Amino acid sequence: MRSAFAVDWDSVSNYFELPEKRVALSARVPESLKGQLSAIVRLWRIRAVARGMTTQEAEGSIDMTYVIERLLKVGVEGVWAQEGAAIGLTGMPSDDAEWGALERSILKDAAKRSK
Repeated sequence: MRSAFAVDWDSVSNYFELPEKRVALSARVPESLKGQLSAIVRLWRIRAVARGMTTQEAEGSIDMTYVIERLLKVGVEGVWAQEGAAIGLTGMPSDDAEWGALERSILKDAAKRSK
């Protein structure tokens, strides 16, 4: 007999993902952008404390890397939501056929605009 507290691991596994391997990414940015990113670090630390983190926990987990990674993820998702929608994708093209359809759509739109 199955316990009322038994866990359906097949369902739970949908939530679990192994962390991805991290790789270095180096980019030069304008000094003003670096200042704005530093300000976001400060802002998000304040927000984290407001949501119950200690100041020490916030300072230990929210740094420049965290902010840049989060903003890049949101930006990447936004680009693919916008671009993929043109051909009915919900994300980045996953194969050559989808890339081809996206390229044809972009070129067709560009030709239309140039007329």
